[in-house]
Amino acid sequence: MIRLSSFRQVSMTVAAAALVLLSAARAHAQSAPPAQRVLGREDITLYGLGLKVEPGYQTVPKDIATIVSTFLQAPNVPDGVPPFAPDAVVAATLRGPSFANPVELRVKPNTPFNIPPLTVPGVHVVENIRLISGGEVLLRGTPDHVTIDVIEKLLITQVTARPLSAAEIRERNIAFDASNFQAYNF
Repeated sequence: MIRLSSFRQVSMTVAAAALVLLSAARAHAQSAPPAQRVLGREDITLYGLGLKVEPGYQTVPKDIATIVSTFLQAPNVPDGVPPFAPDAVVAATLRGPSFANPVELRVKPNTPFNIPPLTVPGVHVVENIRLISGGEVLLRGTPDHVTIDVIEKLLITQVTARPLSAAEIRERNIAFDASNFQAYNF
């Protein structure tokens, strides 16, 4: 017959041996070279690309055409990487009082939008500016909309001129001599 105290000693010894084996297996797994545990490896290259749009705001007289420039910015693109897919386009929507319905605009990348002459004064917006390829939006413009303020006339001015009377010349202390014989009051 086995005594109870002997049974306890045997179970504690077996438990201690199991702990030692488990610790050794864990230490072996942690010290294994990383190449044995890697399932796959890939390099992912990130580029800081952006679709720049300018100017963000402009004032244009009515019946005068203008442009909104768009160009792709990339700090360092390695040689051999094409800048755009062949089907890439920059698209936008032009809205404003000159149009009953919005006008869809499309240009090749790095080409400005040619805005037609806007016939009605007021605020027009080129919005939702984006680079599209394969039916998917790749980049949004920065800014993603441009405001065009159409005004009636570029500059309204009036100039009047009249000769000064002798009294006005004396009142303003204007002295004429051989070096200055013309005077104007604007």
